[in-house]
Amino acid sequence: MVVDVPEAIDSDLGLLYLAHTHVPTFWTERNIQLERLEWSRRADGALNIERRLPNGISFTVEVDPTRDGVRMSFTLTNGTDRTLTKLKMNPCVLLKGAKGFDQQTNENKFLRKPFAGCRSAEGNRWVITAWKDCRTVVANATCPCMHSHPTLPECDPGKTVLARGWLSFYEGTDIESELRRLENVMWH
Repeated sequence: MVVDVPEAIDSDLGLLYLAHTHVPTFWTERNIQLERLEWSRRADGALNIERRLPNGISFTVEVDPTRDGVRMSFTLTNGTDRTLTKLKMNPCVLLKGAKGFDQQTNENKFLRKPFAGCRSAEGNRWVITAWKDCRTVVANATCPCMHSHPTLPECDPGKTVLARGWLSFYEGTDIESELRRLENVMWH
């Protein structure tokens, strides 16, 4: 499984960041190439990455493994002189390389805010993602992937916005009980 956090960042300025290269961004339209960055791993197993865009906008992602799952946080700081509106951060859970979860269908997925989940071909294993203050959940059968998209508020100059996410695995058949359990552990 690959988790793109973020896969994309969009705003009233346009597409500010895209983890892929198949769609033009604010920067490629200006012939500006963003530096390739790698994640840093801490001694406790957590991952983080920081990126500063050429216009002063920066973002940081923290990925912290816990006993129950993986907590993710995304912060965006507005280093421009104008308020950023229509902010969207789209994380993506890519399933193509995950044996048993890689079927090109949405029949094995559930989409219920804030949760997006995928059931294994055997039917007894699940991968679940969620983002707090979720605006949409979607899946793409041909990729295959699934998304839980957080809502981001407007961001004034010099200010920072935050989104919190979750990823976990479940083995069993009572997915409803697992979702209720996760509601009590994800953000605490």
